[in-house]
Amino acid sequence: MRISFLFASNEKWWAFLSPVIMSVSKTDFSHCAILVEWKGISRVYHSDFPSGKSLEYSEWLKTYKVKHKFSAEINSIEERFEIGRWLNKEVIKNYSVLQLILILIYKASPKYRPTISSWIINGDYRDICSEFMASFMVKFFGVRFEKSDDIIDLNDVFEMAKQIEWSRKSC
Repeated sequence: MRISFLFASNEKWWAFLSPVIMSVSKTDFSHCAILVEWKGISRVYHSDFPSGKSLEYSEWLKTYKVKHKFSAEINSIEERFEIGRWLNKEVIKNYSVLQLILILIYKASPKYRPTISSWIINGDYRDICSEFMASFMVKFFGVRFEKSDDIIDLNDVFEMAKQIEWSRKSC
C-alpha cells in the first residue's frame, strides 16, 4: 500500500477561496488530502465542505491540481488495515468553516498567537483538510504539533510532511 500526502490547488471557477487561502498561507496550494493506492485502486480522503469525502483519485483530479506529493510504502498488513479503518471513520466528519476563520485571525494577529494557539473551538468533532491530515500524521507517523488541532494550517502540515522520511516529489 502506498500512502501519499497531496498538496493541491482547486482549479474550478467557483473556488474563490482557493486564491485567498494561497495568498494568506503564502503557498502554491490551498488544499491537502491523503491518497491511498493499493492493488490498482487509487482513493483520495480529504476534508471538504460540507463534510469529508472519499473518492477515486481520477475524480478528485477533475477539481484539484497536485502541486506537491510526499509518499511512503506501508508494508505491514496490520498497519494497512488500521489506516483503512481510520480513514473511513474519520473522513465523514463535518467541515468547520469556523476553523478557517480562527486560522485567519491567528495568521493576521501575530501579537495574539501565543494565546490563540491553544484555543479549541470544535476539537475532534469537525475538521478542515489540514487538521484531517495532521491527525493522520500524529496517529501513524508519531509526529507532534505545537498548537491546538483547530489552529493547524496548511503550512504546518506541509512543513511536517517535509520532515517525515518520504520520497518527495514535486509535481
